[in-house]
Amino acid sequence: MPRIMLIGRDRERTSGIKSLLRQDGHQVSLVRAIEGWRAREEQLQPDLVIAAVNSTESVLADGGRQACGFPPPLLFAQHGADFYRNIDLDERLVDRIASQHRPGSALRVQVLHSHNPEGAALLRGLIDQHFDCTWLPVGPMSLVLGAHTGPSMVGVAYAPLAAFADVP
Repeated sequence: MPRIMLIGRDRERTSGIKSLLRQDGHQVSLVRAIEGWRAREEQLQPDLVIAAVNSTESVLADGGRQACGFPPPLLFAQHGADFYRNIDLDERLVDRIASQHRPGSALRVQVLHSHNPEGAALLRGLIDQHFDCTWLPVGPMSLVLGAHTGPSMVGVAYAPLAAFADVP
């Protein structure tokens, strides 16, 4: 099972997410201090980072990653956020990809959503404008994540296309 690092100050909210993930058998490490979370990420080396925060600012402001290979995906679980209507957040996701891969790079990409095909289509369109994408089908998000984040959640997984050269 994937190792997950959960970031968040709100004890009630993070406890709920942590419980849901552990019920599915995931190993979850909780980090309450948002400042300096990237240092903890390097120590723990998780497969996924979930930031249960009300604002992405504090998490995104914590500088670039220095991890070897591909850094784990970062998922924001924002209480009450309507991701697909918040065009700034979708553009921030594209900016995040661009911080790791030059615009025009060949990427293998998949967009997932929690009962939000319109938001998934919007995010896919924004990413497609900036990168040379080989797309995997748009699909539903994990029930555990979708149940906790609500019906507006969209997410993206991406990696350089060259990383899959030897994969049949």
